[in-house]
Amino acid sequence: MVKKEYYTSGELKSETPILNEELHGVVKEYYKSGRLKYHALFVNDKEQGLKKFYYESGMIEIEYPYLNGLMHGVVKLYSESGEVKRVITYVNGKRLK
Repeated sequence: MVKKEYYTSGELKSETPILNEELHGVVKEYYKSGRLKYHALFVNDKEQGLKKFYYESGMIEIEYPYLNGLMHGVVKLYSESGEVKRVITYVNGKRLK
């Protein structure tokens, strides 16, 4: 089942796949304009892979890597022009210095 939410004006706000009462599949949220705001993969209620946020222009804003529900890997923050502004490394949910 995919739960859908809408803005009061009628535009699609989000799509949330649910299986056996757990998040399972790609969760998506949208701007009122219809452009994708973010997407994240869930497997058995845990985030997995890259969670990506986008500027309303469609350019990537942030990438968060997940492994078994924990941030694991390199988080990248981008400018609206697409340049990497900052990188932060996580291992098993803990930020490295």
